Order: sequence, then C-alpha cells, then structure tokens
Amino acid sequence: MKKTFLAVLLVVSSFVAGAHAQINITTQPQPVTTGTGQTATFGVVATGGSGTLTYQWQKDGFNLPGQTGPVLLLTNLQPKHAGFYSVNIKDAGSLKATSEQVALNINGVPFGLWQGLVAYYPFSGNATDATVFGNDGTPVNAAYTADRNGVANSALRLNGTNGYIKYPDSVFGPATPGFTWSFWVMPDTYTFGTWGMMYHGASSGEASAGWMGTTCNFALKFPIAGWKTATASCGAGLKHIICVYEKGARAELWIDGQLSDSIIPPNENLNVDPAYLSSSAIGAFRSPSSASNFYKGVMDEVRIYNRALSSTEVEQLFAGDDSTLVVQKNDLATGITGAKFVSTGVPAVNNSTHVAFQAVVTGTDAAATSAIGANTSGIWADNGAGTRQLVVRIGSDAPGTGISGSNMAVFSALSDPVYNNNNAVAFLGTLKAGVGDVVTTPTPENPVNNSIGIWSNDGGTLHLVARQGQQAPGLDDPDPVLFASFGQFVLPDQGGAIVLANLVGNGVFSTNNQGVWAVDTAGHLKFIVRKGDQFNGKTITALTLLTSVAAEGGQTRSYAQGTGDIVVKCTFSDSSWGVIRVVFP
Repeated sequence: MKKTFLAVLLVVSSFVAGAHAQINITTQPQPVTTGTGQTATFGVVATGGSGTLTYQWQKDGFNLPGQTGPVLLLTNLQPKHAGFYSVNIKDAGSLKATSEQVALNINGVPFGLWQGLVAYYPFSGNATDATVFGNDGTPVNAAYTADRNGVANSALRLNGTNGYIKYPDSVFGPATPGFTWSFWVMPDTYTFGTWGMMYHGASSGEASAGWMGTTCNFALKFPIAGWKTATASCGAGLKHIICVYEKGARAELWIDGQLSDSIIPPNENLNVDPAYLSSSAIGAFRSPSSASNFYKGVMDEVRIYNRALSSTEVEQLFAGDDSTLVVQKNDLATGITGAKFVSTGVPAVNNSTHVAFQAVVTGTDAAATSAIGANTSGIWADNGAGTRQLVVRIGSDAPGTGISGSNMAVFSALSDPVYNNNNAVAFLGTLKAGVGDVVTTPTPENPVNNSIGIWSNDGGTLHLVARQGQQAPGLDDPDPVLFASFGQFVLPDQGGAIVLANLVGNGVFSTNNQGVWAVDTAGHLKFIVRKGDQFNGKTITALTLLTSVAAEGGQTRSYAQGTGDIVVKCTFSDSSWGVIRVVFP
C-alpha cells in the first residue's frame, strides 16, 4: 500500500507542476511605423506560470527604465526611439518567457543609425546620454567648447592632464559579441605617448581607441588570444573615427568614412571581469582605481552601439551622423489640439541649427478638423531647449491692434518667418477685414489700408513692430508720413527687427517714398535712412537690405551680429551704388 500511495502522489505532483510548466504569450507585440512627435503602443498578453507575472520591456536588448507593465506607451516620438522592442516576462517562481522582437520605424529617420544605440553623448554643455536608456556620463575635470560647426558649449574639451568622462559599464553586457564606437576628435599638438580616446576595461576583455602622433589604433584584448590591434595613419586635425567589432568576423578602424585597417578577431567574447567594473572612459584609459593616458583636445558626438554596424551604416554615419528630421507631413502640430501638419513654407534656421517654419494644419479626425475650422496655419519655432512651440496662428488676436487691448484685430494670413540666434522670429501678418480696427477701404479719416504689419517675439512676447497706416517715426515732414507697405525685414540678435518700408502722405513722392527703420535695444522703432537723403554729395534713389548678397564686398546679411550695426545698399542719382554701414541706434 505504501508503494501504491507514493506512486499516485508522484503522479499528482507531476500533474500539478505541469499545469504551470510554462508562460504562454497569447498576443505578441506588433511592429509600428509612424511619424516624429506621434505615439507608439506595444502590448503583450500572457498566461500561465505561477503567481503574478512581471514584465520588463527592452529596446535593442537593453532594459528600458521603469517600463514594467504589459503595455509600453511611447509618446512624442523622436529618432532615439527607433529600434527593436521586446518584453521579458517572469512568474513568481523561475519561469521566464520573451516576446517576439518588433521594430519601431519613424518616418524619415535612418533606422540603422539609432537601432542598437545604447549611449550617445552630444556634449551640449554636459555629459547627458541622449538615448532612451539614461546612461549619463560623469565628467571629471572636463570642460565644454564650440563644436566643429562653431556652436558654443557643444563639444567636450579635455586638458590632457586629469580630465575625462566616465560612462556606465552597463552599456556592455556580461559578454560582448559586438559593438561600435563612433566619435569626432580634434587633438591638440601631439607631445608623446598614447592618448586614450575610448576605453572599456576588463582583465580578460579590454577595448581601447588610442591616438599617438598621427596614428590611431583600435586595440582588443581577448581572454585566450590576447591583444589584437588595427592601426592606421590618420594625420592631424579634425577626424571622424569609428571602431567596429564583430566576434570572430572583423575588427575595423574607419577614419573619415574610409576603412583604414581591418583584422579578423578570434571567435571570443569580450568578457567583463567583475574586478574591472567601473573602468569605462572617454578621453583616458582607466582602471577601477585610477586613470591614465589622458587625451588633450576636443571630442564630440560620441556614440556607443551594442552591435557591429555594417559598412553602409558606417558610411552613412560619417555622411550624415547629425542629421535630424525636424518636421514632416502628419506630425502632430504642437499647441493646437487634434491638429497635424499638412504642408510647410520655407523654413528658417539659425546658427544653433534650430528651425522655425510656417505650416498648414488639419485635424487628426473629423471633430478636430471642424474645431480648427478656417484657422489652418501657424508659425512654429524651436524654443532653444529642443522643443517646438507654436508662436502664432491664424485666428489669434494680433497684439498692438485695437484700442487699449480691446476690439483687437485677428490674423488671417502669415508669411514665412525670419529667425535669429536668440530663437526669436519676425513675420509679416495680414489682418482679417472687418474685425477690430482693420481698414481695408481708405477714407479721408483713414487714408491707408492698415491690414498688414510686421510682428516679432524678440524679448519673449509677441508684439507689433510696424503696421500699414502707422505714422513713420523720425520724419520731420510738416504733414504725417505713413507706412504704406513693407518690403524686406530681418531680425538681428541685438535690438529688434529692421524694416524696409514704402511711404505715403503729403509731401511723399517717388523720389522719397522709401526708408529703413530699426527697433533699438529699448524697443523703440528708429528712423535710419530714406530715399532722397544725401550721402557724400549724392542723392539716394533706392534702398536694399543686404540679406544674401555675397558678391557685394562679401556682405551676406544686413546687420553685424557682434554690434547690430545695420548695412544697407544704396543706389545713387548718378547710377552708382554703395554699401553703407549705420551704427546701431
């Protein structure tokens, strides 16, 4: 009887254990293709196991911090979100399951340059990681300087003595079958020894990129085979360096988009020894207790991938590694609920590569389209913090119109904006007829159409610069001289807008019906120069703001960024011309 009882007990135990022998994923996540600024949702349904199931979502094989539910919601999609997504599931015991890996493609974003990117340091005044993983670096005696495009505080400056950046060892797994380093360097004058540019250390699995004179090397240490090195002459000056490692297949050193040296590494992982954790560095070689071989010079755009990039991806990275899709059709229109972009005008870009543009929008559904109505366009600009903001839209109140802020006119059309390095815009706006104080049919009391003006948000608040029918400041004619229309306008970093305007009024003729005005640092519109004025004994017969006239003395814009001084091309009565500079008011 005992034997029979034990046999039955064993059978029952096996049956109960078998009921929870696995976790079954009944609904797998699905791939998503969408646009920048949109939302992506991945979900999974699982049964089985014992107790409560727990979840950990991953991108490109790395855990996403805080994403521990059955649904992954990603909002305001940016290039950094492109890649492969999956989820690991565990029960209360030891059972595990992993979902299928599915792709998130973002229209216009090169998938291969973001998939597998586990750390990205653009060095925008800090060592913050620009990926979704939060692998922030820790600066040690580091400073920041202008990058290769001249943008201030956008590259890393290291002193060659004790400066470097620590980055987390977690960007490499416990075994590393492949990775890629990509970075820009411009070393100072070479002195001696080897400068460490990139390093990841383990007693049985080191990897380093070094600079010595005019030679670069990519060195790998394997548990059995020892050191293997790719070396190439790289010359002096600014260089783009990419190091690619693929287990048992290739170790490559690329310089400025060209394969400079390649070796076949052994079929071994770069294993991470616990004794060598906290050894990853940018700009030095490092052990857990100290650093050495400090790099001296500028470094920028450091990218670390957890996979070996293909030759095509390497070439693409060199050719356009900092390209970013700013806006595209069907992106969500910030600031207008339920709106998406349909088309854009001509964009404006400043020296920080921030962008402003005028665009037409429609609703994401019938209700949103109805709510938007005829107010279908606006102007958007980068606010300097990487966020696109709505500046103005059709149908909104036009500042500076009406009487004491009441009975205000509204915008009915907007021009393409101009954009300065303080992320401020200026634009030509048309006002809706019959609303507020808008006059479209001249009368004796209002002899000029006043439906067009120029507005700007320099100083942080949208305000009127000049308007048709407004008295032109600074003219001492006995009768009022009014703005009739506006030609060119620009927006320097100092002061405010500069405007070329046509005039109307008693005493205004074809010989004096044009002038230039500028907003000074106090916000006042100041008269600069007028057709008919005398200059060096000659009469000015025409005026032009130099916005892009490189052939004329090399002048490429109508103001000096350092002082705000204004530059105007004048045509004279003897058919000659000249470029005059006026000290900023």
